[in-house]
Amino acid sequence: MKHIILIMVMLFGYHSWSQSIPEPCAAKPTEAAYQNAIQVVQHRAGLQLGDIVMPKTIKLKPHIIRSSKGTGGLTIDAYQRAMKQLARDYAKTNITFDPCEINYIDNDIFFTEIIKRESTDNKGVEYDMALPNIDEDALNIFFVPNAVGFPGSEFKINWGSFSSYKKLYNKNWVVMSNAYADDTNSFGNHKKTLAHEVAHYFDLFHSHRGRGEGGIDELVTRIPIANCNPNCSSAGDLVCDTPAEPNFDSDNDDWPAEAELVDKNCNYIGTGSDGCRIKYTPNTTNIMSYAYLCRANFTEGQIERMHTSIVFDRPELASECTEGPCVENLTITTVIPSGSIVNYEASNAIVGSANNLISNQASVIYSARYEVTLLPNFTAEYGSNFDINTEGCTTTGRTTNILSNDQVRSSKIVVDKEPFSFKLYPIPLQNQGIITYSLEEKSKVSIQIKDLKGMMVQLVLAEKSQQKGMQEVLINRSYLQSGVYLVDININDKKYIKRLLIK
Repeated sequence: MKHIILIMVMLFGYHSWSQSIPEPCAAKPTEAAYQNAIQVVQHRAGLQLGDIVMPKTIKLKPHIIRSSKGTGGLTIDAYQRAMKQLARDYAKTNITFDPCEINYIDNDIFFTEIIKRESTDNKGVEYDMALPNIDEDALNIFFVPNAVGFPGSEFKINWGSFSSYKKLYNKNWVVMSNAYADDTNSFGNHKKTLAHEVAHYFDLFHSHRGRGEGGIDELVTRIPIANCNPNCSSAGDLVCDTPAEPNFDSDNDDWPAEAELVDKNCNYIGTGSDGCRIKYTPNTTNIMSYAYLCRANFTEGQIERMHTSIVFDRPELASECTEGPCVENLTITTVIPSGSIVNYEASNAIVGSANNLISNQASVIYSARYEVTLLPNFTAEYGSNFDINTEGCTTTGRTTNILSNDQVRSSKIVVDKEPFSFKLYPIPLQNQGIITYSLEEKSKVSIQIKDLKGMMVQLVLAEKSQQKGMQEVLINRSYLQSGVYLVDININDKKYIKRLLIK
């Protein structure tokens, strides 16, 4: 009995250094994605990267989920720690990141739970959160309070989308539970989790790929031996300078498996063998392993794989954030002279005051993330090119003439102190939807759907006179592609805009 008690005490003490929940990474490639990766690796075998120009930096767009009241979510201090940690973890890879302005998404549904899903129909709360908000030329990272694998799960997880997921599942982002944003997370011993998920985004698999995670088990040998040939380019993680590895998180019925395979000094103490009966000698410090207390580095082969992914599979990534400094709120009180070409941008709201006048032949865009308000006596003169969108801070510091001189928006645009509002449902729109609004008096009404550059893509309602009272107008998706659009309602020369997500 004394011996049994001693063993139990030793095991309990040993578990104390490791995690109390399963490995929080859920980025396990589907079979289609893995087969695609094998084909890509074989096609690029022997590729010389000397003549390939790597971007100096990668544009990174952070999104922080908060409650609908704008409370909760990842703190600024935690976010800054996460960015500094990511920079340190990639310091030796020649991959650096340029974080742009934080996009705050205030939504109680997203704040409560994000459920991981790979789908061909773009359905699910993860898609509802990401699709309307992603920056197409950036690495998008969504920091959420509670990312899970299935509804009601108690285990918070994280995942990065492989490049093939863009085509297979229309996914192109990273989701991080706030608890794992940096190495000082609430669980304390899950190191390099953000670096791990970003590496998935750059097409690295787990270093144990194949062992209990699908795919073909990788053999230890790197040279042909009797009845065993190396398979590192077609099995496992498809990187040949990462040793074959048992899954530190799957060889035990209880969590954590590392307690039996890796000790607290990061020494591998397992005795497992591969299909050729050669014992494993894994690298427990690899960032793509599940020895998460020990994770510290990438191999040269993994760095090269990430470089080729950036150059060939993610050419849309910008090399830097072009947003520049961006104010949260902006009130415009000046006269914009004739001939001016300018964008005004704010991360939250823009107000065009009573003294704000856009002169004839001026081309002006007001772009605010959430709200543009035009006060009484604001004027856009006939012959001016004036438009509003909800892109927010996207082109600060650059002047852009998106509208041609013959696209006159209105002779005069004003907004009452009591703002008009309209409802649009369902969101997201799939086939048909309805716009509802109430008119205080008989009015001239027109409705258009525009793209995010402000160009009309569908005329919903040509200008017509409508009676006082509640109105309903049907929207047909027609030929519109999936994406984000603007619904533009003009009532007696007053303009009102809302975002429309089409799936």
